[in-house]
Amino acid sequence: MYRLISAELKYSSPRSIVNEMGNEYRELNISALTAMAVRSCISTTYNFKAKAIFLDQSPIVYYAYYSYWIRKIQEEENRLCFPLKVINKQVESFSNSVKLYIYFPTGKINLVSDGMRPTENEFQIQIDIEIRKLLDQFSIENSKIYEVQKETIQERKNEIADLISRLN
Repeated sequence: MYRLISAELKYSSPRSIVNEMGNEYRELNISALTAMAVRSCISTTYNFKAKAIFLDQSPIVYYAYYSYWIRKIQEEENRLCFPLKVINKQVESFSNSVKLYIYFPTGKINLVSDGMRPTENEFQIQIDIEIRKLLDQFSIENSKIYEVQKETIQERKNEIADLISRLN
């Protein structure tokens, strides 16, 4: 959703939105971007009356990016920043309604750059740490988290298709 929003608004990447207008606006920019992405996920699921809806990233992932940026701003600018409670509440509410998370672990599957997606290993590790913290924070049961084991794209497609077929 971050990349889609960026493309729609004619930005080169989500980071260009975050960094627009200089450091003093990064906190506001990441808050606005996260709110848009989370709200879009929620709207998508509620507007479609389908048996199952698949999102490539959940609000927890967007909140992980948000938490990362808030922490980074605090460290770089040596000031207190706090995630907006309204975003936290939206993510928590939505996350508790999710039946299954398909988790792609960092380090097992290499991200391929698409010109927008950050592929730095350290960044991926930090986001992965945030995701795991948030899964705990929102009390997501381990039984709702499926960790992808396969490495190639075809093997992952087959693994996920098999998982989905067993859900019915």
